[in-house]
Amino acid sequence: GKQLTLAWRARIAPAPVVFAAGTSAETTATFSAPGAYLLQLVADDGTMSAGDLVAVFVHPELPPHARPIRIEAEHMLLEFHAVQEAAFASGGKYVRKHTPMTTTLYTRLPLPAGNYDVVVGYFDENDGRARVELELARGDFLGEHKTLLRQEWTYDQDLAGSEPSEQTAARKHLGENVPLQPGDALRITTLADKNEWPTVDYIEFIPKE
Repeated sequence: GKQLTLAWRARIAPAPVVFAAGTSAETTATFSAPGAYLLQLVADDGTMSAGDLVAVFVHPELPPHARPIRIEAEHMLLEFHAVQEAAFASGGKYVRKHTPMTTTLYTRLPLPAGNYDVVVGYFDENDGRARVELELARGDFLGEHKTLLRQEWTYDQDLAGSEPSEQTAARKHLGENVPLQPGDALRITTLADKNEWPTVDYIEFIPKE
């Protein structure tokens, strides 16, 4: 029979990934930086090949008793959003949509179990009315899940400028006392309007006493 070969590949990776056993079905991986990684295991017999994907979300280690806890947008799995460097952004980076289609940002949360207020940081320009929706859920958005929070809002503050800056920085309080646990899913859906391409800087989770 034909010999089957296996290989792990990093399909999406913000930084290098090292596989301990890159040609084995079971392996461990070392990630060199926070972010969202999409890994693929490919099986090939020389004639046909098939593969499967797994998403891995690497977050910075949370300091003990951190208040609040921030998830940087650039550490999420980005669908048609580009990472932009800027000294005025949280962590020195933010993300910006670059297509007129409806697109998403996605991650799994590293939060300790508890109740949280939820705030999003972004940049609200004066050249359109972009729309954004944030969802938190327990389970898989593509399958069975329980919605924990779902809020939609419009970038309509018309702050002083048509580009992200300190002057266009904005915060939106989206939920209070939301029950969350490790592994809960976070999805942000964005839709551009006119010349306003939605930006997201961070999502902040404030633990409740």
